[in-house]
Amino acid sequence: MPTITLDSIRAVLKKPAATTAQLAAALDQVRKAETEAHTAVEAAGAKFEAGVLDSDADRQKKRAALFDARTTADDATALRLEAERRHVAALATDEDARRKLLHQAATEASAAAAAVLAKEYPRACLTILGILGQLACAQRTVAAANAELPAGADPIADPEMVARGVPGLRREIVSEEVVELWSRLDLMQPVEETFQDEIYACGNGWGKRGPYDGGDMSQGESQAIYRRRRYRKITSRDPVSGTQPMPLAAALQLPELCSERMLWGESFPAGISPALSRMMTGAAEPDAVLTALADIEAAAVAKPAKVDRPLRVAFELIGEVVPFPPEQPSPATKSQPLGQRPSKFGASPFAPGRAAGGRR
Repeated sequence: MPTITLDSIRAVLKKPAATTAQLAAALDQVRKAETEAHTAVEAAGAKFEAGVLDSDADRQKKRAALFDARTTADDATALRLEAERRHVAALATDEDARRKLLHQAATEASAAAAAVLAKEYPRACLTILGILGQLACAQRTVAAANAELPAGADPIADPEMVARGVPGLRREIVSEEVVELWSRLDLMQPVEETFQDEIYACGNGWGKRGPYDGGDMSQGESQAIYRRRRYRKITSRDPVSGTQPMPLAAALQLPELCSERMLWGESFPAGISPALSRMMTGAAEPDAVLTALADIEAAAVAKPAKVDRPLRVAFELIGEVVPFPPEQPSPATKSQPLGQRPSKFGASPFAPGRAAGGRR
């Protein structure tokens, strides 16, 4: 590395337009030069003290070397002090320039924001109020139509609730089909799906659970009598009630631009959102306003949460697969066990001693 000279440092310090970076580099160099100069003074002093027995000529040379070293060290110290002063002054100049640029940028931003506010805010208020007016007209029309619904028509949802994703959901039919299933004779609903294959068909729409042993079918669950019936199987999703948030017309606040009066609304409602509440309490704190606006922007584009609507299956009885005979049993036959009553289809499949039919 080239030896640092005090003349090169002086050349930088003499420049009236030296930058802060140049002055910082010169200060670093002069500090190193000052350290080297003091090291040289210590070395020259040691030589002078060690040459007490030298000739006068040699002593004079060592004395001159010690004097030169001390002079160089003093010059280096003076240059270091000057470099520090110049560097501090340059830093102050840079800071003042930064503040001037910030002031200029803030002045321009303020003027631009004021111009946009003065021009666009009244337009935005008129646009919002126009939307509220259109919404109110639609709500009035919907209310009148819902009061006189035609036959078979569903009520019309409130347009504001539809737009806000909270109109409620009607029952949704996913699928509908006609099926034939086993059910107990004394019950209208079919038996569970897992038991359907355990019921044996015995002819003419009759059935029983498990292999038939020829015993009395009227005793116990294992001997219950079943009928083959036709059902309408409906798979659906349950309805969901709509929520009722505060209407926009009640929550909206639009102050006039050049006065303390309100274009719309007189006081902030109790149900105001936390984001708007922070904007109110932090009106003099721009950071609070920006945080609140970020929350509002996220809420404005958020989609409504998906409602969990599990599938439900219901069975509506249509009728018997094999109809019962039209004639009613006589009082005498009513007292007989079901498996022994006379039937239009001949002997009951459950009469004692009759063989069971095959499994369905």
